Amino acid sequence: MRDQLILDAIILPLLLIVCKKNAPFLSHFKFDYLYEEGLTNLSSTIQTDLLATKRVMYQEEKMTVKKIQQTPEKVTYQIDSTTEKKMLHFTPAELKALTERYLCYYLFKGDDQDDQ
Repeated sequence: MRDQLILDAIILPLLLIVCKKNAPFLSHFKFDYLYEEGLTNLSSTIQTDLLATKRVMYQEEKMTVKKIQQTPEKVTYQIDSTTEKKMLHFTPAELKALTERYLCYYLFKGDDQDDQ
């Protein structure tokens, strides 16, 4: 559960960034209001899940996740808890793949398949 909380704390903010960056491009579609509403609902759901994740992390697990360093080769996060302090390293490609996986989960309501 802790590993999933950590991944959620890292990836959910990235999903919010993706949603915000894609919002201006929706005006080019014929039924843009439908896409805007869907994107707003998606952002709201992600924000709710992020707040719930942070609440569990801080109150129950007594854990924090911070981005320490970002280079073109890797992104480093520091995880502090009452029992340990560790560093996680991701390549940009790994973060992109995780973000895509989470986005598929949210777009297709949990119909995420690992084989695709």
